[in-house]
Amino acid sequence: PGVPDFGQKITIRHLLTHRSGLRDWDAGLGLAGRPIESGITQDDVLAFVSRQKSLNFPPGSQQNYSNTNYSLLAVAVEKASGKPFEQFLTDEIFAPLKMSAVSAASPNAPIDHMAQSFRGRFPAPYAASVKPISTVGASAVYASLDDMIAWIRTIRDRRAGGTSVAWARFLAPAKSPDTEDYAYGLWRNARSGSPFLGHLGLAAGYRISFRYFTSRDLGVVYMTNDGNDAAYDRAKQIEDLFLGIPEKAFEPPDAEYTPAPAIEDAAQFSGRFGSDELQTAYDLVAQGKRLVARHRINGEIELTRVDGDAFTSRFPFMPDVRFRRNASGVVDAMIVSTESAQNIIFSRVPGY
Repeated sequence: PGVPDFGQKITIRHLLTHRSGLRDWDAGLGLAGRPIESGITQDDVLAFVSRQKSLNFPPGSQQNYSNTNYSLLAVAVEKASGKPFEQFLTDEIFAPLKMSAVSAASPNAPIDHMAQSFRGRFPAPYAASVKPISTVGASAVYASLDDMIAWIRTIRDRRAGGTSVAWARFLAPAKSPDTEDYAYGLWRNARSGSPFLGHLGLAAGYRISFRYFTSRDLGVVYMTNDGNDAAYDRAKQIEDLFLGIPEKAFEPPDAEYTPAPAIEDAAQFSGRFGSDELQTAYDLVAQGKRLVARHRINGEIELTRVDGDAFTSRFPFMPDVRFRRNASGVVDAMIVSTESAQNIIFSRVPGY
């Protein structure tokens, strides 16, 4: 009931397959200065959904990963089962499979033996998060390596409860051997001709990759708390050893620094731009021939012109920025898009 009526039907299957068009709360709240590490709750997510003004795309027309889908599915499970989602997981999955995993529905939930996550290398690593992540459905599962091994064995042996129809859907291969496909909580694809089911995880400094290669009875789990996205390539290198994929030559990145081109007309974009949907605002300031966006939490973000009124930045929550003009040619809005939260409108505040 808290989802706005967008004039188009959104089904449970759309949520399960990331085809709903709903914007990703992780991307949207990050743009508002509220990253997942800040203690986002389920209520925060539902409030974010209730304020959405439009969809990324018509339901069913595209597939785009959005954490919002699985947060809403958790609410559906609670309504159908009459249990809090974290209790449902314990009763129906963790306890029967003798897993020590837990789900946290509160930023203040005590998590026994929780590993601290870190970021940074120089001059020293620093703690990345002190609050348990509590947005159930899309995240907030704390598990050990042994738990992940038990989960892979469950997939292999179909040991969890459920009908044969449910398992058939859950373990279905990708629709095409050359195309990644997502449904029922798993990515499906193949490497070196070997089909796999799996998932990646990322929050604070935590990284995880797990894949089960069904035709080879091979499971690979890689978990780290060092905040390094290289974890995913490292996991693939381990898979390569078992799949017989030859080692690739290392190609060092191009370290040449290229300064951002000057923005001769930066002043025309200056002003305050606010979003009712995200309940936040950015102040755009011309600094000579530079254009920066200032936010009370996200700090100062330099915008680099791509072409005309199109800009970008190095921040993942602001990769695509376009300015809209009114009939007189004056900039009246800033439109920000990420891959999973598109066309969020920040209207220019008059007289600021």
